[in-house]
Order: sequence, then C-alpha cells, then structure tokens
Amino acid sequence: VPPSWPNGYNYQATFTVAPGQVPSAQTNFPALISGAYADFAASASGGRIANTCTQTVGNNATAVPCDLIFTSDAAGTVLLNWEFETWTAATGAVKIWVNVPNLANGTVIYAWYGNPAVTTLQTTPSAAWSNNFEAVYHMKENPAGAAPQLNDSTSNANSATMTGPTIAGQQQPGEIDGSVNFEGNTWASLANPANFSFERTDSFSLAGWFNIPSNSAATLLAKFPAVPNAGWALLQQPGASSPWFALGLFGQNNAATFALAHTPSVSMGTWHYMVATYSGTSTTAGMSIYVDGVKQTLTALSNNLATSIVNNLTPTINSRATASQISSDSMDEIRISAKGVVFSPSWVTASYNNENKPATFFTVATGLTNQ
Repeated sequence: VPPSWPNGYNYQATFTVAPGQVPSAQTNFPALISGAYADFAASASGGRIANTCTQTVGNNATAVPCDLIFTSDAAGTVLLNWEFETWTAATGAVKIWVNVPNLANGTVIYAWYGNPAVTTLQTTPSAAWSNNFEAVYHMKENPAGAAPQLNDSTSNANSATMTGPTIAGQQQPGEIDGSVNFEGNTWASLANPANFSFERTDSFSLAGWFNIPSNSAATLLAKFPAVPNAGWALLQQPGASSPWFALGLFGQNNAATFALAHTPSVSMGTWHYMVATYSGTSTTAGMSIYVDGVKQTLTALSNNLATSIVNNLTPTINSRATASQISSDSMDEIRISAKGVVFSPSWVTASYNNENKPATFFTVATGLTNQ
C-alpha cells in the first residue's frame, strides 16, 4: 500500500471534462461518471474499495462504497455531493451522479478511495440534485415491486407508483442503466400533485430519454385529464411515417384554448434525449424542444391560450391521469424541473454530451498515489 494522501485516502482518481463538451459554464451540474474501473471494485474482488455502506433513496437500498468520495479540490478536503445509481463490487462498474458546483471544459472532479478507516456513507444522495429539480427518476426499479416503485432522488419525496398489469420484465436495459418499458397498459402516478401545478405564467422544464417503438399517439409526462381541459402535457403524436414530440398547455373550461407546438418527426426504435422548456409566456413562442441536444424548429398547432392551466389532478408518466393515451415506450432518467427553471441550451448540450457518451465526456486517470 502506498503512503496515504494527507486526507487519509490511499488512492486518487481524476475526472477532467474534455475539451468542447460544455458550451458555457454550468452551476450545480449533475455530472454522470459511468464506466468500469478496476480500482473501484471491492478489495475481495481485487479492487481497492475497503468498506461498503447502504445508500437509501426512497424505498431502494443499494450497497455502495463507503470509501469512494468526490471532492472539488486536489487536497481532497472539499466534499461534493453524489448519488450512486449503480455499483458492481466484482468489477468496479459504476454510474454515479456528482453535483459539480462549477462545471466547464477542463474542470477536474477528484475521486479518492482506499481508506479502511471510513465505514460510513460520506454523501447525502439527494444533495446531488439542486433545487433546480422538483423530481428525478432513474427508472431503474422493478415496476412490479413494492410501491412506490419509481423513487424520486431529490429531497422532495415525489416518488411514483406504477398502475396497471405491471411485471418485473418491464425493467429493461436503458440509456444510462435500467429503464421502464411501459408495455401492457401501464403508467405511473406521481406523489404530491400540488408540486407539479404549473400555471401558464410559470416557467418549467421536462427531460428524459425515450425509446419509441411505434408511430402512435401517447402522453409521456403530464398533469392533464383524459377529456381535454386544464393542464400541461408532454406528448408524442403520429406523423406521416414516424412520430414527433410536442408540448401543450391547455386552458380551463375551454378545450379549444391552448398552446401546442411540435417538433419534426423522430426515428423509432432508438433512444432519444428530449428536453422541453417553457418560459411562462402563455404562447408557443415561450416553448423550446431539444432532441439529442439539438434545438428543434417547432410547428405551432394552436396558440390561443388565455385561461389558467392549473388543475387538481395527479400528474402521471405515460398517461392522462388514468388509462388514457398510453404508450409502449421505454423511458429512462425522467426529470421535472422546479417551478421557475428553464434549462438553458448550454445545459441541454452538456447534459446530452455527458449522458450520451460519458466515456468521452471525461478524461480519466485512476490509481494515482502520493509518491
């Protein structure tokens, strides 16, 4: 064992943001560290992790390394906040979300590991997600498990409960880790409906990875009734040969009063990263939709919103409050922003670069010793 670093850890790793990955500096950015690093395996499997702890997010308990920490400084004393999505003790494969206070090209995240004296978890997982997020769903859980099946990783406790004839087989490989395939007339209802009561004068953002198997209509994420009335909805609509994404805001007491805009069509059978933002204008001019990091030219289908969009419905993933307009899509890493948050174009690009190809987002060095 080499001499330990001054902070008591035997080994250091660096994750340096590669050139051209972040268009402009981001604050409180949830960066994904993803890969198989032999050093991050448990010592019993030939790695350098001495102790394991239990990380609890909602009702999900995961075995994770106690003595794998992340700091913003080369001395290893300024702890960041992180959440383990997965850790494989035998191989050191990890998917870890690290909140980086200031992220730009060239930013270094320092990892430290190999410290037998550390026997407790050194992070609060929910703190990896800033107050920009109202809800974060990794979609990695068993859809047929104990409710609520889909845990919210933020501190807001907005976990989601699956409804319909769910089976364990709906948990499938996703873009990041696991994903839920919403086959068989299933959907999820979100806790704390009032947290998602966006008004037409509020700004907000929605994001996620979607794999669309068919050119069909669906409501992907919404607080919107089966019979059109007040609400908001992220939609999938059939095109000539392939579907498109749409964002809609619908007014009370008049189904004809709404603002709705859609993207060009997208390909089926592959994962797409979709981000929709709305800036509170009550018009489609305040809407932006990005697909795979690229801002889309939107087509307005209606632009006469003039009444409140607030309702008392339960928000849902993959339905309109009940078994209405359900898809067979697979979905991964669903995000709903806090009220007042519009994800910027630079944030969208950086997020897509990071999540789509985490291995090239960072330049990585492991096994660094204090010698």
